[in-house]
Amino acid sequence: MENTMKEYVHCSKVKAMPMRRFYYMDYCGLKFPATTDEDGYLVEHPNLEPNHKSHEGLVEWLNKDEFEKDYFLNPEVAFNQG
Repeated sequence: MENTMKEYVHCSKVKAMPMRRFYYMDYCGLKFPATTDEDGYLVEHPNLEPNHKSHEGLVEWLNKDEFEKDYFLNPEVAFNQG
């Protein structure tokens, strides 16, 4: 077995909308963290096991910088919704 790590790229479609951290915590019924509120996104992974009754896939919160670094708006979907 080869012991050298190789680099891989992961690409998946997700649904997302801007949502502040405290709103996400309240939305999911979680206790508020000791950290400060910040901008971010509610992200739904439709291909993963649901963890919220209002979604078909797993939902999580990502801070704005992390989300915008890793995710790009699908131009085909954005064009059809505009």
